[in-house]
Amino acid sequence: MRLTRSSKQLERFGDSKNTPVNTLLRLSWIMILLLLKVLYSEARGKVTIDDDTGYFVDSNGFIKLFHGINCVHKVTPFYIPKLLDPHTFKVLRDWGINVIRLGFSWIALKPHENETNLEYIDTIEKIIDNAGLYGVYIIIDLHQDGLSKRLGAIDAVPYWFMDKIKRPPYLFQYPWPLKKYPNESAWFLTYATYESAHAFESIYKNVSGLWNYFAEYWRITTDRFGKKYNVLGYELINEPPPGNFYLNPFLLLPNIAGQNLLLFYDYLVNVIRQTDKDTLIFYESVTYGIYFPFVNGIPGTGMQRVPGLLQDKMARKKSVLSYHYYCWLLESTPATEHMPSWKQYLCDQLKSFSRTYPQSTAGQPVQLRFDVDSGVFYYAFVPTQKNCTNVNSTLLVAEIFVPMSIHYPHGVKTRFIPEQLYYKVYENNTNLIFVYMPCTLIKTNIELIEITIIPNQN
Repeated sequence: MRLTRSSKQLERFGDSKNTPVNTLLRLSWIMILLLLKVLYSEARGKVTIDDDTGYFVDSNGFIKLFHGINCVHKVTPFYIPKLLDPHTFKVLRDWGINVIRLGFSWIALKPHENETNLEYIDTIEKIIDNAGLYGVYIIIDLHQDGLSKRLGAIDAVPYWFMDKIKRPPYLFQYPWPLKKYPNESAWFLTYATYESAHAFESIYKNVSGLWNYFAEYWRITTDRFGKKYNVLGYELINEPPPGNFYLNPFLLLPNIAGQNLLLFYDYLVNVIRQTDKDTLIFYESVTYGIYFPFVNGIPGTGMQRVPGLLQDKMARKKSVLSYHYYCWLLESTPATEHMPSWKQYLCDQLKSFSRTYPQSTAGQPVQLRFDVDSGVFYYAFVPTQKNCTNVNSTLLVAEIFVPMSIHYPHGVKTRFIPEQLYYKVYENNTNLIFVYMPCTLIKTNIELIEITIIPNQN
């Protein structure tokens, strides 16, 4: 296997035999700082899934809510250059973005079968580390939209991988049954072609050992990024189509298509767990499964268990169903009441997606409301913080993101039940309200905490 870095990167390493002593000392300090960084990351622990409620839970037992965006660049250089500037993540944090779905391109990682692009890995690592500086989590996404330009779609998998897939007979090759190639804006029509359906079916059925190449991608990914606390999860593959529905039309039914995916997912999860036991697995059904009419159990994932459960009995605590939806589905305020963690393309205005919401809660959420027009926020939860070492101390019970400049230019008014609760704002992030409860309230058996935030009037 050939590992490649650019000549500029190699110059940075230099010749160690002729390196001055002061340079070696600087390198020693860098190594110490890196070690401390690793220890700090490991101490923070990974986010898991609460088995009873299905919520994200951090290592301190706080329920986490995530608002985020896609950061997938589908052409060279296969990353968004602005993400190399740490300030970008400060801006995202100040908008309330605490997770991004980051495309980690296979075609950029492995441009040739026996070559791994280390410079690209270094670049993605820098982006992940920049995000961590501002508390932004990462979902590493094996992104694809139709596999390859060879199928009239967008390049996602390497050309050498496409060479591994045996093509169908000439009559059924791309673009059949379409009479002509779709234009670039209609690339999604390639999913209707026989060769596209055939290619995905070959993957799902592991024809010619195709799973081995996916395994290599995920081993490289987990080896490099698995220990980073802010890597929230791995998305196994973006928007998988159903397979060869020409040979089996029942695959067009979401529940049947999901069964076609499960064995493939099982394999990928087991590969990932060889090097990373803890990071969350994000998996998808066919995209249209959530829109399909609810008739006789036909919609949904078609999966009766989470991927990897047969080998790992704790897989439920480390698995996330990544159902896909698009902007029109989120434009109504009632979606907030059901408290989904959402990621969406930046297609709404800033005021719409930069919302007040609880990022961390020491309790069980009961109700969440936010009105985009008025800026009025209401949140109720059952507290779970019960242990106080000092009766005169306080307990952190919630962290609320409040976009001050967007919804509250003149400040906020708060109303707490019980009224003894209070909040603090710290200089390093003035958009985050930390809500505290005096330990003297613990013995009163509080059943519900209510937080209301409204804008100050000019």
